[in-house]
Parts: sequence; structure tokens; C-alpha cells
Amino acid sequence: MQAQGVEAHITIGGWAGSLYFSSNLATAANRTAFVKTVVDFASNYTIDGVQFEYDSCESYLTLLTSAVSQLGVPQQSGSRLQHD
Repeated sequence: MQAQGVEAHITIGGWAGSLYFSSNLATAANRTAFVKTVVDFASNYTIDGVQFEYDSCESYLTLLTSAVSQLGVPQQSGSRLQHD
């Protein structure tokens, strides 16, 4: 969606928006469906980036690992997903 050097990014979650994250991440099937929905949305609307705001570090890393796996992103030797 880059127009004149501008990118479009979305954020999912946040303080009030994280209400349903736990159920979306509770099972592998839910994570797969959630990631697919986000990827489809980003593709349909040519979104340049997606940021997840969620406070549960373990669930967050599980989500990111699932997303990386589904997207087929190659992991570099020595790299790891981090939560800040």
C-alpha cells in the first residue's frame, strides 16, 4: 500500500482490544485460524505491517511462532522471536 513512501500498518490488541486474544490463542487450531484471518486481511487491503499488542509473553511468543511457521518465514541461525 505504499504511496509516495507511506506505509500502512495495523495494530491488533492493546489494553481494551485484548479481550478475546486468550481464546484466539488457546489452541493450535485457533492460532492457525487467527493467523490466517490476519494474513488474509493484510493481503486483501495491502497492509505493509501488523503489530500485536498483548501482555501474556508466553501466549504472545506462541502466536508469533505460529505466524512465522504458517507464513514460511525462514529463521536465521541464532535468531529468536522476542517480546518487548
